Amino acid sequence: MAFAKLLSSILLVINLSASTWASPADSGADNVTRSNDSMLGLPLVFHPEAQYETYGIGVELPDDAPRGTIEESGAAFAQHKLGVNADQIKHQSGFSSDVADHVYLIQVHDGIPFANAVANVAMKNGKVVSFGSSFVKPENITTSKPSADIDNSVKAAEISLRATRTDVSPVLEYLVQPSGEIALVHSIQVRNESSAVWGNAYVDAHTSKVISFASFMADASYEAVSPRKQSVEEGQSRQVDPQDTSSSPNGWHTTAGRFYTTTTGNNAISYVLNRSGGSYIASQSGPDLAFVYDWNPNVSPQVNTNPYAAMVNAFFIVNTLHDVLYRYGFKENTFNFQFDNFGKGGRGGDYIRISVQDFHGTNNANFGTPPDGQPGQMNLYLVTKSTIPRDTAMDNSIIIHEYGHGLTNRMVGGGRANCLNQIPSGGMGEGWGDTLANWFWQSSATTRDFVIGAYSFNVLGGLRGYPYSTNPTVNPLKFSSLNGRTETHAVGEVWANMLHNVYANLVTAHGFATDAFTNPGSGKGNSIFLLLFLESLAQMPCNPSFIAARNAWIQADQNRFFGANKCIIYKAFASRGLGVDATTSRAGYFDGFAVPAGC
Repeated sequence: MAFAKLLSSILLVINLSASTWASPADSGADNVTRSNDSMLGLPLVFHPEAQYETYGIGVELPDDAPRGTIEESGAAFAQHKLGVNADQIKHQSGFSSDVADHVYLIQVHDGIPFANAVANVAMKNGKVVSFGSSFVKPENITTSKPSADIDNSVKAAEISLRATRTDVSPVLEYLVQPSGEIALVHSIQVRNESSAVWGNAYVDAHTSKVISFASFMADASYEAVSPRKQSVEEGQSRQVDPQDTSSSPNGWHTTAGRFYTTTTGNNAISYVLNRSGGSYIASQSGPDLAFVYDWNPNVSPQVNTNPYAAMVNAFFIVNTLHDVLYRYGFKENTFNFQFDNFGKGGRGGDYIRISVQDFHGTNNANFGTPPDGQPGQMNLYLVTKSTIPRDTAMDNSIIIHEYGHGLTNRMVGGGRANCLNQIPSGGMGEGWGDTLANWFWQSSATTRDFVIGAYSFNVLGGLRGYPYSTNPTVNPLKFSSLNGRTETHAVGEVWANMLHNVYANLVTAHGFATDAFTNPGSGKGNSIFLLLFLESLAQMPCNPSFIAARNAWIQADQNRFFGANKCIIYKAFASRGLGVDATTSRAGYFDGFAVPAGC
């Protein structure tokens, strides 16, 4: 009933009021602990620099630590490591995978949580295998009793961001600022879909001045484009009963006890908005959930059956992503996107809304990732780079890239969706999106060079500066290439090319599984890569550096495969300057090509 009511409100009103917005935009110092970016003149939220340590096979818990729940053990280790008391730390979230237990914690002062001081602990077999923290010493901190009226804070946030408060209740938090001062703030979620503003405004709880902003936005049978293909340019094909009932037990069209014959279900809904404020969704074109709409590239994407073909393709790809990634570890208790979580942990009510041919923009696509329990928002725009506009909903590389933002924003930081918003980490977020699209496109033991967005943007070489390649002549990017790069997509292509080389090394060593979509345990290189991709996300600290992210990959392999792939992975990173001797300083990024002894 709740889902039906929600669906009705979406389809009748779908002024989705106005998550982390990210987009596949053209690209043009791990040092940093802040972003140079801003939103309507407000600085994006600052994050203290995170420390991150990995411990190989693990270190013992302190002698006096409780051996009870993983939450108790993780908190006890963090207390010991950070030298804080039990009342200065709070459990945020956590989960157990088949290889490790993960605990996410928040710093607390006078009973009030910090918005941007967090910690994470990973444990295996009762030992701690990694630890990350951005906790700070609460020295220059304001009183914990607010003196500003909450209504005034809400008004200030709405005016500053030209947005409206959502129905998420404001909360009182502490916010560490770049100066080291710690402000008491009202954290207020606001949204304006027309301007792609969605996130938390932090308003001083004593003065009602807006301090900063944390954006959520990161820029049956179906006639659809196979996930092994990049775009409709390679042709549509009939996909018969593609749902994986291990991942979607009730299929793609049933949720909350109700069955739908439209592009609506537990994992996603795809629709087209009208400028008048109405909307429509694609219904089955024939009995038994047949969604067969041909795409005609010779006419506008907005006429005949083209909008329906676009809705069906987006719905098909997003559901396929849900099912494949579910098998690899992106599940209910690891903060995925489902309306009904079937009692398996996490917070439900957060399927993905896919706005196809969204009229609020052109020449882009983006994804909004709010915290676990709130629906994700994927906006797919038309691209006007060719005589006849092209539709990003028919470009799988764009859809998969955008879904990648939802995956990584949810898994790094334990469902907060607020741990990839600095220059290095936000750049890696863009790189992960490209990497995910790359993984789905590879189809044999020969790792092909990959480009993203070539179809929709009508650019043969894609949106990035170079194709992703193992050949340094084709793609010369290495760790030191980060010097001078301050735009997230430009940073991201450095990271994505490193991961392309990790993927290629693993496939060369272990081969390629043609059934990797449903068989993560194949033992082949492409399956191993995606397992480590997701496991490494859970290991990382909030806003990781490149070096911390590399170490998380190594630790993930130790956790899952007992370090069997350590040298394979290290050689790939080292080939692109991120070896064990790579360093960063305020002067920049410095390549290192060495691998550990024994490799």
